[in-house]
Amino acid sequence: ERLWEHLSGAAMGIRQDDWTPQAVGLVVNAMALGGEDGPRCEGSPALLRHLAAVAVAFPQDQWKPREVAITANGMSREGVDDERLFQYLSAVTLSFEAVALDPLNVANIANAYAKLRVRDMPLMAHLAEAAMRAPPEAFSAQAVANIVNAFARVGTRNSTLFSQMAAVALSIPPREFTLQNIGNLMNGMARAEVVHHALAEHLMEAWFLQQEECHHDPQAVCNVLHALASLHMSLPHWEAALLSALASLHPTSLIPQGLANVAWAVAVLRVQDPRVLRWVAHPSRQLFKLNARGLDVAVIFCRNSSIFNQFSQTLTVISSYGGGP
Repeated sequence: ERLWEHLSGAAMGIRQDDWTPQAVGLVVNAMALGGEDGPRCEGSPALLRHLAAVAVAFPQDQWKPREVAITANGMSREGVDDERLFQYLSAVTLSFEAVALDPLNVANIANAYAKLRVRDMPLMAHLAEAAMRAPPEAFSAQAVANIVNAFARVGTRNSTLFSQMAAVALSIPPREFTLQNIGNLMNGMARAEVVHHALAEHLMEAWFLQQEECHHDPQAVCNVLHALASLHMSLPHWEAALLSALASLHPTSLIPQGLANVAWAVAVLRVQDPRVLRWVAHPSRQLFKLNARGLDVAVIFCRNSSIFNQFSQTLTVISSYGGGP
């Protein structure tokens, strides 16, 4: 922490003329990486605001795509919702030819705007063009997953983009997908309401290769279960693998929304396995006593009366196994 304080103070003292877009991006990215376990020092917010002001002072033609990508990504991860900065970075990105933006740049920029819930449709259209121009071999599993998830989060309804990204994902060997990649890709497809059975089967194969790591990423398990339920995809092998993965997780490690997503998916997929119902009921007894928000989140996901009835029936069954909410 003392080192961060020292470096932050030094950065604040650097003159505008001595900064470059690359330096700004690297510092912001380092702060985002270092802040994953909490803030580094009290001066971090002030430094981020200072760097935002430094960034918008550069002539637009001084930026390169990667510098925009890491700056936007780092600022979003740090929660810097600076309208002037993101309007400026959007203008810089729009000044690049689509072919100059590689898939990783597209993924990072799109994800940054989606994370901050900035609906910049001209920017997203430009990024979509860049993604569709890139050859399949230029994509990593992380890039294609983040692109799909980001575009879905901002409400983009670009069926051509989603179809092409699904084809790209199918060209990537299953072993290259992490659980997070699988969860993000499935979550994005569900948000965009894109049903693609071949992709689901491909990701299922990837899941089986990674399933021993499920206990390290409970969010991925929740995302995939919720995606299958949202898309009403009947894939028994998927469901069996995911429900088995639940058993490897400690129920109380899930946040209320995660538990609500699992309970909702259990209802929609009509899961009747008593072991699964007991698993959901275990944290429910404590969660609903201490935090009613879990139920609120669950109800939010109930889009219509039939789904709500299914969810209510599941809660009734859950209650019979241990008190429930």
